[in-house]
This record gives sequence, structure tokens and C-alpha cells, in this order.
Amino acid sequence: MKSSHAHVLSCALAELGSYRDTSSASKPLRILDTGCGYGGLIADALVAFAEQPQLGEIEIYGFEILEHGAGREQYWEQVLQTLETDFPEIPWKDRIRVVSSSEDWPFESEFFDLVWSNQVLEHVADLEAFLAQQVRVLSPGGLAIHHFPAKESLVDPHSGVPFAHWPKLDSGREAVLRFFSILGVGKYPNYRAQRGQELSVFVNEFVDYLRRFTSFRSASEVESMSEEAGFDTSYRYNGALVKRWIGEEGRTVWQYCDSGEDPWIARILSRFASVTLRCRKL
Repeated sequence: MKSSHAHVLSCALAELGSYRDTSSASKPLRILDTGCGYGGLIADALVAFAEQPQLGEIEIYGFEILEHGAGREQYWEQVLQTLETDFPEIPWKDRIRVVSSSEDWPFESEFFDLVWSNQVLEHVADLEAFLAQQVRVLSPGGLAIHHFPAKESLVDPHSGVPFAHWPKLDSGREAVLRFFSILGVGKYPNYRAQRGQELSVFVNEFVDYLRRFTSFRSASEVESMSEEAGFDTSYRYNGALVKRWIGEEGRTVWQYCDSGEDPWIARILSRFASVTLRCRKL
């Protein structure tokens, strides 16, 4: 299991523990993985949550954007291979849905108890619309957990190159990507060794990717936009993430203790890694 998956699931357990006490035990907890990719986080969640009988019945759904992940060749084949192998009894063709970024989310209003995303918000061009849809599909008091890299991060997590996501123009991105790649900083050495990729191809690929598929925002901006959308919003579990890195069980899921807000830890962490925002629908 990826460390980021274990972290998101540990955050979810911390939130769902108290949420289940106030929700109806007669209905399943419904969770939505936004930007679910090939279903890896969903599969890990089903395994981890099976060991948490106090949560009761859980249904996990996901959706992917046609212009991004779902536009890849054989997307459906790979998703179904990931999920149907271990969970053949679940109707995945109904649970996993594909939409255009310009469309509403394909779910009923107030259907979900929890929405989560892992490394997704930096790919959302229209965050206001994203948050509006999140408000719509969450039940009253519903929760959202987002783990994402902020604009102030010193390193672009996609290319591994420092500052590559900061310039607004392609010319600036190209200059930064080329400079650090020549120095051997970032993912280019691996791309060259594993794929035989030339420097110009690597640079052009990530210039295009950053322009087309990323919309980085500061951690404070994401928090402010979430509050304006109708959420009680706070940065939490970032200290727990640091402890996870220091400990020996970085890929293990356990229920975090919700020690409250940790904005100062999030401010420091956002320079070096992804941060975690927790939202509760008012």
C-alpha cells in the first residue's frame, strides 16, 4: 500500500469513528473517491475497512475525468482488473463512473457521507465548481478529506523538478525543467535510463503536462475557497503524517487521534510535501 493511501485512510477512520455515532446505523456509509484513477485507493480502503466492523456496511464509489485519467487507452479494462480480482461481488461498472470535467458529478444529491481525494486538487481547473458539486453530493454534516500538493511546494511532484510548477508561461517552465534536468535533479535521469528518453522530449512532455493538467493553488487559497463553498474547514492530521514518516509503519492504516487543527504544521509541510485538508458540510 502506498504511504499516501495509508494516510488518507487513517484520516478517514478518525473522521468516520465519530461520524458513525451520529448517523443512522441502518444505512451504509457511502464514500466517494474523486479522481479515483485505476482504483488502487478504493481497493486498499476495502481491505483496511474490512478490519473495522464498528463502521458497519460501507459502499465505496469513484469517478474519473474523461479528459485526464479516464482518457487513457484501456482505462476500463485496467480499473476492472484492479477491483474485480479481489472484489468480484461488487458491481464496479455502476460504482466507477466517467464524466467530462464540464459535467456535474454523476451521483444523487446528499448521497455520500465522505468524499476524499488523493493528489487530485492540483489537477482541478475549476475548483469552485468542484467544491459546489462536493457540497451537493454530501449529506448534511458530511465530510471531505483532501490530500494535495500546494502551489508553495518547492518541488513539482510530477516532474520531480524544483520550481517547475511556478512559472506561468511555457518558456519559464521549459527553462526550469531543462536547467535542473541537466544537473540530474528530478525524474529525467530515470526517464533516460528506463525509457531512453532524450532531454528535449522529457522537457516538452512536462511543459505540456503542467500547462494542460495542473492548476496549483496555495494551501490558504484552497482553505478559503472551501469555506466560501459552505464547509467548516481546517488543516488536520498533518502532524500525524510527519509521525508516520518518522515511524516504522509508514504503509500501515490505523485510526489517527484527531488532535484538532494544525495549521502551522501544514504551512511548513506545504513547502516540502502534500498537506491534508478536512472539510465538514455545514
